[in-house]
Amino acid sequence: MLKKDRTAVVRAHVLVMVTFLIIGLGMVLVSLSTIGDLPLGGSSSTSTTNFTSTGNTQTTGGSVTVSCTPDPVLVGSLAKCTAILSGFTSTGTGTILWTANQTGEFYPSNCGAATGGCSVSYDALSVGTAEINATFVGIEHNPEGYGVYDLNVSQRSSLTFLSCSSIASLGSPSKCTASVVGFSTPGGNVSFTASGSGLFNQTSCTLVSGSCFVIYTPSSTSLTPQNITAFYLGDANDKPSISIPYLLRVGAVSSTTELVCSPGSITIGSSSTCQVTVTGRNPTG
Repeated sequence: MLKKDRTAVVRAHVLVMVTFLIIGLGMVLVSLSTIGDLPLGGSSSTSTTNFTSTGNTQTTGGSVTVSCTPDPVLVGSLAKCTAILSGFTSTGTGTILWTANQTGEFYPSNCGAATGGCSVSYDALSVGTAEINATFVGIEHNPEGYGVYDLNVSQRSSLTFLSCSSIASLGSPSKCTASVVGFSTPGGNVSFTASGSGLFNQTSCTLVSGSCFVIYTPSSTSLTPQNITAFYLGDANDKPSISIPYLLRVGAVSSTTELVCSPGSITIGSSSTCQVTVTGRNPTG
């Protein structure tokens, strides 16, 4: 009888150990299953503001499409930039904010998105590629997405005007002034050439308030009119340009004539020696 009871106790212990083992394996399996869903070396988190990329837009699920026209636009001119929203839960509300990485101004700097998008004017004030950014801010006042457009801003054409003293005499100087019109007040240098044989006091000058001058002295013995031309070399915002040649007329140098006779008075039948002296610029003839 005692032997049977001891056998029953042993069986009971075996059942308990097997049960614990099965339960333990189950816990291990459950634990392994849970660990399989976790990243190794850290904890898992999800950000509700993660942006996903779609072409030139960055959004939280919707899309922001930005375009500008004309492209390219001349520096100092206005471009119309438009942002179109789609796929946002708060489309029809909120605001679109506008910024750029180049010097320029938006009119206005933000606009309402009540119609699913809006347009502004951008005044491009520097040459290059302006990155136009439109950020959509929803009803919770949090950025929900943004779009980017690369707008090309090109140089503006310039005009160069030239004027000189109307008449210059041989060997006498003439002042020639160049004036340049372009974006704002153009800067940079202007160079000069002449068709005749003459000398400039300097071959170029630097613009100050849009103009500068040089002195030209014709040295040719010919009275043929000479063409003076000014070349504007351009700056960051203005293209180079050339003036219409200025026709500089060259006049003869004033002369004086002096007559001296010796003796100064004579009688009839007598002779006197007379000498004529002409002053001017190497007079001949």
